[in-house]
Parts: sequence; structure tokens; C-alpha cells
Amino acid sequence: MHNRLIRAAGASFVCLALAAPLPAFAIDTGGNDTMTSAPAPAPAKPAMAKPAKPKVMVPTLAAARADIAASNWTKAIADLKLIVAASPKSADGWNLLGFSYRSHGDLKLADAAYDTALKLNPKHTGALEYQGILYIKLGKADEAKSNLGKIKAICGTTCTEYKDLAKALGV
Repeated sequence: MHNRLIRAAGASFVCLALAAPLPAFAIDTGGNDTMTSAPAPAPAKPAMAKPAKPKVMVPTLAAARADIAASNWTKAIADLKLIVAASPKSADGWNLLGFSYRSHGDLKLADAAYDTALKLNPKHTGALEYQGILYIKLGKADEAKSNLGKIKAICGTTCTEYKDLAKALGV
């Protein structure tokens, strides 16, 4: 077969109809010894898999309660942050995080944690009690009494949460 060269609008295009492939040096470039086209793109690098994130061991609520019982507030807060990150709908986890923050002295974060617990479960008597105690610390006795009324509506006056908050209020 014959080699055919096609030229259009001043650019060189090579159309080869070959019986056998030509060696690379035999390709007609239109008489120009320099390449006029863009260089071939570099071969794509194989996609690198992202390294797997190390799995973080999430403590249990029982472990957090043990930290609380030992008054290890820093450890309890760290554990409870992991717990609520893994289970953001855990009203118990948010309540204990609020308790730990309050006991550690961070009343603003405690209030936010109690609010989250009560949004998840408005009838969480533990969160109502602990938030009531926070309100007492903040000088908001009326809000603490409101929480006491909510606890009374949920479990009456004989449950531990009612008794503890009533005692803290002096009623």
C-alpha cells in the first residue's frame, strides 16, 4: 500500500494507510524537523487510595460514669465528646457531658450540653435536674423551679431527680 499525506489549512495531518507499521523515524512530519503539536500528556498516575482513618475506640457510658465517679473531669469530658460524636442522639451522653462540664467549671458548655439532651428527650429527668442545679449556680432560681415542675409532671415528687433538685432549691 501507499503512504498518503493530507494537508489542510497549513497544518500537517498524517494519514497513513500501511501494509506494515513504519518505524517511528519514518513518519512524515511535513518536512519540518521540529514538532508543531503539543507534547503528549504524561501518563496518568494511578489513583492512590486514601489512607484509612484510624478507628477511634469509643468509650462506653459506663466508662464515662466511672470517670465521673472518680471526679476525673478532663477524662470524662474527653470520653463523652467521643461518645456524643459517635452517637449524637444520645440524650444520656449529652446529659453526662453537661454534668462533667458543670463539675469542671465550664457552665456555658454545660448549659449547651443540657439543652441538646433536652432537645433530644424533653422528658429526660436527669438532664432537667442537672440543668436546674446549673440554673441555681447561675442565680436563675425561677428557671430551676420550672425544671422542678417539669420533673414533677413526669415522675411525681418521689423520684430521685425531683428530691435532689427540690433539696438544692430548699423547697
